[in-house]
Amino acid sequence: MKQYLAIALSLAFAAPPPSLVAAAWGSDDATITAGASGVTVRTVSVVPTSGRAQVVIGVDASVDVDDFMLESPYRIVIDLKGARLDMAPRYDKHTRGGVTNIRAAQFKPNVVRVVIEMDASHPYEVSRADGEVRVDVSGGVATFDAWHSSPGAATREVATTTESSPVTTAQPVTTQAPPPFVPVARTRSMRSTTKAGMSTQL
Repeated sequence: MKQYLAIALSLAFAAPPPSLVAAAWGSDDATITAGASGVTVRTVSVVPTSGRAQVVIGVDASVDVDDFMLESPYRIVIDLKGARLDMAPRYDKHTRGGVTNIRAAQFKPNVVRVVIEMDASHPYEVSRADGEVRVDVSGGVATFDAWHSSPGAATREVATTTESSPVTTAQPVTTQAPPPFVPVARTRSMRSTTKAGMSTQL
């Protein structure tokens, strides 16, 4: 009987799971716990496209995005909510379309922050696709070699570009037949001899 009583007391005073505590206090810890095992940020790339630089952030599921710009230095801040970081990009510091550096960190337990540093203030646009968050940076030199945080990111970007590129079908070349050859009639010169021995051309 004493053993059963001791077990009951230990269960009564045991600490509840963190998610239940967070829900009871109304804090964001429940969201943080869910986000830690949710979306994963796997890759970052900088590629040239349509006259501008495009920063491609690879994720394994859809994610909420907040973005804003800061100065000194000029930089675009991308917050991916409900995500965790699965890599540490090491940018080579080469300027690509106005982009001078890429940084990523686990800003909060449920927020991954990607910082895009630039050489000046450039207009930008954020879009989301299947498994990607794309940041288009305009106003810089658009001819440059692409950069990828990992070889897998390079392979994925090439596959995406190939799928999105229009397929051009070669049109048959029609060759017209030359016009039929028509011989040109020649006028034959005939000579007649007169009685006086003079020749007259007809």
